[in-house]
Amino acid sequence: MGKYIALLLLSYSLYATEAVKVGIYNNPPKIFFDTANRPAGFFVDLIDAIAQESHWDVHFVPCQWEECLQKLESGEIDIMPDVAYSKSREARFDFNDEVALSSWSVVYTRSKTPVSSILDLHAQHVAVLKNSIQTEALKHESALYDIKPIFLEVDSFQRAFELLKQKKIDAAIVNNFYNEPLASTISKTTVVLNPVVLKFALTKGANASWKQRLDEGLKTLKNDPQSVYYRAKAQWLDTPYPVDNPTSRAPWIFGFGGLFVLLLILLLFRLKHRLNTARKALKEAEQLLLIQSRSAAMGEMITMIAHQWKQPLAILSTVANHIKIDGELGVVKPEKFKGYYDDLSTQIVDLARTIDHFKDYLKPNKAKEQIDDPKTLIDMTLSLIGKTFENEGIEVRTSIQDIPPLYLYQNDFIHVLLNLLNNAHEAFAHHSVHKYVAVRAFVDAKNCLIVEVEDNAGGIDNEVKNHIFEPYFTTKTKSNGTGLGLYMSQSILKNYFHGMLSVTSEGAITCFTISIPLEHVTHP
Repeated sequence: MGKYIALLLLSYSLYATEAVKVGIYNNPPKIFFDTANRPAGFFVDLIDAIAQESHWDVHFVPCQWEECLQKLESGEIDIMPDVAYSKSREARFDFNDEVALSSWSVVYTRSKTPVSSILDLHAQHVAVLKNSIQTEALKHESALYDIKPIFLEVDSFQRAFELLKQKKIDAAIVNNFYNEPLASTISKTTVVLNPVVLKFALTKGANASWKQRLDEGLKTLKNDPQSVYYRAKAQWLDTPYPVDNPTSRAPWIFGFGGLFVLLLILLLFRLKHRLNTARKALKEAEQLLLIQSRSAAMGEMITMIAHQWKQPLAILSTVANHIKIDGELGVVKPEKFKGYYDDLSTQIVDLARTIDHFKDYLKPNKAKEQIDDPKTLIDMTLSLIGKTFENEGIEVRTSIQDIPPLYLYQNDFIHVLLNLLNNAHEAFAHHSVHKYVAVRAFVDAKNCLIVEVEDNAGGIDNEVKNHIFEPYFTTKTKSNGTGLGLYMSQSILKNYFHGMLSVTSEGAITCFTISIPLEHVTHP
């Protein structure tokens, strides 16, 4: 008799079910209620498959996103799918170890609101999901880029799109999987933010076996190409992005490279637009020549940008490949993913800073600016061309001595200095000696600000030196030079600074000297 009772109890334990309450919020196609009010979506299919193997009796509990998190924290629900992992959330919830999905955020805008990077969100009204990882990350990145979007926190992505259609906001941030029929007034941008991993969150201290079953179930499903995992992914999440699919062989770097190439193209169009607008506004011939000079230098500027971006893009390429390999091997841990994210963020900030430097340089001066530390003028100029010198083995030496605060047209001064540095760089093309460029700044006995740019690139012939400041005189081919650089530098110094530019050359050494009376650059 006891044997039969034992068998009966064993049989019951094998087929007994556990009641598990799972939160469900409206975030199609990952998880939602369909038109018949039935749970549907990628994560619902996963839960159903794991529940069947684990003998769970699943009860889906509908709630809004923030409400779901509160219910999970209080124990009113046991499991919450589709939760982006973060250290701060780990303090509130338990998470399973196996990654269910990778995700990122995209930006939607009104069609007439151009957004090509996160920088364009400055002062824009932006809808974000309340207490979401996207919101937390966007606020952090906004601080890094020193921009101030006006955030409106909403309870659902659907609400964000409603506000966008009603023209009550300028942009909406949603995850890349979210599907919404787009009105003609809404467009999807190329801006990509905040890559995250999605897991199952559990109430803190919940049944440890649930976490184990989630991990085991996910691993089993992901290891079988014919499993519910891949069928659900094909049904619900098919996108043009080759991400999170172990059969994909397209490296992430093409995505990053494409984004940055697009960003560079957009930058060129914006710079061209600025120059065209300025050209129409300028009336005097001297000002028109200044714009022409900057336009002629555009090819050189693009080369400088390419040099500045070379190292950050190489690092982004390395990190992207590491992420791809780790993802295929299934070894990405939260702390390692955080390290990848920090590396990517650092390099992206560096790229954005480079864009800002070039953008600021091309802004037309409207008024004089106070320069408390004149060394910043040298540093800002070298930030535009320094990588070019570094990559070609040209040593840069600087010496700045006892210069008082200056009050001048900053960009015009940088324009002159950049012209001289770029000429020095080009002069080294046919010289393989130990290359150096020296920039020295000091105040001389006549109370003039002196800035010298010296190089050992081979010197200048006397015949050339006699014509070097004439307009349209150039020693370059017509395709490589306009002859306006030094002429415009001399003109800028005379007209804006009451100064002058001179040159001396002895042997292999050439030195251009900027001389400006201090009285014209130290007072408003």
